[in-house]
Amino acid sequence: QTVTGIGFTPKVMLFASFQDTTQASATTGSKLGFGASDGSTHGAFAFAKKHLANNTEEDDVDKTTVSFIKANNFTQTIDAEATTSLASDQFTMSWTTNDAVATEILYLALAGLPTTAVKLESFTARGAAGEPGVALAWRTGFEVENLGFRVYRDERGGRKQITPSLIAGSALFAGLSTPLTVGHPYSWWDAKGRPGMTYWLEAVDLNGKSEWHGPLVAHAEAPSSSVAAVRSMLLSSLAGGDADLRRDLPRAPRVARAVKPGDAAVAAALAAGGAIKLAIREDGWYRATQPELVMAGLPPTVDPRRLQLFVDGTELAINVSGADDARFDRSDAIEFYARGAETPFTDTRSYWLVEGK
Repeated sequence: QTVTGIGFTPKVMLFASFQDTTQASATTGSKLGFGASDGSTHGAFAFAKKHLANNTEEDDVDKTTVSFIKANNFTQTIDAEATTSLASDQFTMSWTTNDAVATEILYLALAGLPTTAVKLESFTARGAAGEPGVALAWRTGFEVENLGFRVYRDERGGRKQITPSLIAGSALFAGLSTPLTVGHPYSWWDAKGRPGMTYWLEAVDLNGKSEWHGPLVAHAEAPSSSVAAVRSMLLSSLAGGDADLRRDLPRAPRVARAVKPGDAAVAAALAAGGAIKLAIREDGWYRATQPELVMAGLPPTVDPRRLQLFVDGTELAINVSGADDARFDRSDAIEFYARGAETPFTDTRSYWLVEGK
């Protein structure tokens, strides 16, 4: 028995029934049934209690092999039972026992949590009356796979981005696919803002998809009030210092960094040795899996605890998942923040991955 039109692929189904069709008047005795299934694991129970003349008698039955039980009687006899399978836009109940009597069953279909999710607990904008500047603050109650945030201000009917780059989100300090269940506070200072202006907040995931929050109108406080001019860490500052935190200007164009003699020797040795070259064109948070690196030439027997990443002869911090067992398995990966290049000669910056000593 298939039910279609769910609108999504359910991850779990919950069932409830009074074990009969809808009744227009009160009935003698109580009968209830509840069940649940995620398509492979099931659980259900049915309960019955007679009316006051026999109020000491009750019967119930429960199973972990089916998702729904019908027991429309005052015994432990099962009238019908079913398992449940899940598919896109539908679920199917497969009846192993069925008395072929109509029964109303209520269901609740639940989708899985999106791979990326940002749940805001609060979003405020405060400015001092008659003074320039607006302090924006927001706090998440839950985050997963969140690369970061952009803040926008309404201007002339359009949105103007006021953050020079992404404000670093939980993916950079909690780790890939790691839910931040306690949330995190963020803030930004708009030096050109005024009370009464409207703001928007954009949350961006690791795949570049956006989720918008707003609009929010900045409210005014007394001129003597202290409005903190603080800003959360920018994504670009992780690789290029925190200069962007101190000014409200667009990010400066990228330039080639001068390589010191010692760095040049390291870079030359890496290029001549057995290093894996990773060519980066755009700023971002990167993930390279073990199969991808092995295909590029990294030995599968490498000790992941000794992996090192270099750019321009300088070692960078990386995250190596699954390194504790000293084996670089197919499910393992490296993660790092990298920047491209904008020079008259190239738009690509080379990063070198090696197994150190």
